[in-house]
Amino acid sequence: MKKLLFILAFICTGLTLFAQEHSHTFTLYFDTDSSALTAASRASLDSVKNLVKDLDEYQIELSGHTDQQGSIWYNQRLSERREVAAFTGLTELGLNAERIRTAHFGEQKLAERIAGQEDIAANRRVEVKVSYLQFSSTEELLRYTRMQSEQVTQLNDNGAQEITGEKGTQLMIPNDAFQTKDGRPVDNSKVTFVLEEFPGMGSAVSHGLSTLSDGKILESGGMFRMEAIAGEDTLVLRDGKRIDVLMPSKNLQKGMSVFVGERNAQGDVIWQDTKQSFAAVDTTPTPKMPLPGMSNKLLAMQVDLPVNTKYRSFQFEYARPMQPIKPHAPRKPKEPKEPLKPDGEEPGWTYIFNSTWKNFYKAQHRYEEKMATYNQRYEGYLTRQAEYEAKMKQWPLDSVKYVSDMADWKLYVESQIEERVALLDSVSSFYDALRFNAALRSIAGKMNDSVFYRANLLQYFQKGSGVDLDIDAKNAREWVLQEIMFLELIKSGNEIEHKKQIYSKGQPDIYKFRRQLARGKFTGYMRGYNAYRGNQVYTAFTMDETKTATLIELGKDIAAQKRALGIFDRTSISEVYSASLGNMGFINCDRFADVPPNMMAQLDVKSNPNSKLYVVVHDLNSVIPLYSGHDSTAAAALPVGKEVTILSIGTHEGKPTLAMEHAVIKQDHPRIVLQPRMVTLETLNKVVAKL
Repeated sequence: MKKLLFILAFICTGLTLFAQEHSHTFTLYFDTDSSALTAASRASLDSVKNLVKDLDEYQIELSGHTDQQGSIWYNQRLSERREVAAFTGLTELGLNAERIRTAHFGEQKLAERIAGQEDIAANRRVEVKVSYLQFSSTEELLRYTRMQSEQVTQLNDNGAQEITGEKGTQLMIPNDAFQTKDGRPVDNSKVTFVLEEFPGMGSAVSHGLSTLSDGKILESGGMFRMEAIAGEDTLVLRDGKRIDVLMPSKNLQKGMSVFVGERNAQGDVIWQDTKQSFAAVDTTPTPKMPLPGMSNKLLAMQVDLPVNTKYRSFQFEYARPMQPIKPHAPRKPKEPKEPLKPDGEEPGWTYIFNSTWKNFYKAQHRYEEKMATYNQRYEGYLTRQAEYEAKMKQWPLDSVKYVSDMADWKLYVESQIEERVALLDSVSSFYDALRFNAALRSIAGKMNDSVFYRANLLQYFQKGSGVDLDIDAKNAREWVLQEIMFLELIKSGNEIEHKKQIYSKGQPDIYKFRRQLARGKFTGYMRGYNAYRGNQVYTAFTMDETKTATLIELGKDIAAQKRALGIFDRTSISEVYSASLGNMGFINCDRFADVPPNMMAQLDVKSNPNSKLYVVVHDLNSVIPLYSGHDSTAAAALPVGKEVTILSIGTHEGKPTLAMEHAVIKQDHPRIVLQPRMVTLETLNKVVAKL
């Protein structure tokens, strides 16, 4: 059941809270009983395209509506067809389907009266609401551009624990390491540990990380942040507890120290020297711990797989189980209103040449015409009334049958889902066993009966690093997963919205629904579709959980032996910095730049008043924020002869602006005037990432 819930958990994208949201609504009008886009509607869709073409973050909401002519059920379907027509029109114009949400309301939400437009025509519509972002400040923009680089780990209480960051930083967390700020001890098993690495100058700029201390330039070897949380408490290290760290670096220098950081009023992190050494270490000659017989022990733990695991590919057709049509209460016909007979009596012959006689007979003639029409309509009314009474007698019977048919239909669809969930469990177990065996063979080969390649065996298998996966089993699992999603889609009822959720980023296309919808070939519900389904595993198989438990215990034993010998895992980068830290928060491996005062020159930079200025000194691996004065000019003392990049990031009319200039600092460097221009968020992120 947990696996099924995981399968069905679709992630809906939304607009960020870091910027102000604006919206604009367009209305598409349709002809009576039609879902075809008119020329005016297509012009409105072109206006939508022109609005969003320069926007990075936007969301489009479509809502289909009808007038009150026709049955409720028919109008509901008509509003859906109009909504699909608008959706198809937008995708044909090149708009991203993942950014479009849809809904249809039939005649439930009638439009307010519009001046110069008939009420009925105003209801035959699709409303297109475009919501988009505008940044009110540079700080909002920078917060938005920061990559989600946090790595979160739940600690355990099985002794010291090693954590390896995605960029190579390695931490050794001691047992019973943390306490609250008021001194209450906290078990490691209750601690969530956060590691955030800042590997380059681009991430330093977006996160507001300077390389300044007491106004002096620092030469950085690398930065990261670590935080320990228990519930709502931010924790500190207990007295005497320290976290050992190995941090890979491409700028290995002597004389590096541990600097801790705090944010200033401008939002930039400024560093303070702890006077503790951050030692440069060459880890190439990694000490080895002999583990005789360990490779054979790992190979012996491989899982025995079922014999009949050869699968064949075949073509199949999955026919959609037809859902019963819900009966709706018939509408009672409206009785026509009898016309009023003209007032007064017929005038005598003496009035034959008088206007009174003439007006009387005109009114009488109109009355007779209306009565003829009324009698004709009344006959039709009597016929419809008889049909209505017959339908009212049949409606309760149809409703009872519908309830029974729906119950049978849901049981059938659920049985299909249960069958495929069981198949998915079998396929997934087989797939996990393949990964398990491949990982054992890979690690046994790398160990060669010496120090283990990774301390945490289970973590290695979960990541699947370096393991050759069986592509047939992987494909089989993906296809069964798609079948389950297809069945859930059918059972849901709200087919358009669920298709759109399935199209969202990271989800597989279900039987090419997206292409069908974009080409306008999809109308109504899916009846059936031919799809290629290959490499199925139908052999019932369950992974032996004791194997995993044995692996965990084996990993703990190896890690304990390594800790006793002070051995870290091997790292792919031979040059690292090593320290034993007693501080949490922002950590920087730095030293003060060794530049004589006579080799420093002042650089004046002018830019827009609402921009943030940064100077990147590439040789020193340093980022220096500049703060503008009253005339939007900032000044900084920089080393002569160094290559720098001056960067201005800001906003204009709610959109990002960027200006950048490369220079080599001279003794009398001319003033630099940056002229920011509006750019897309994608362009801004690419420029910052390359710093």
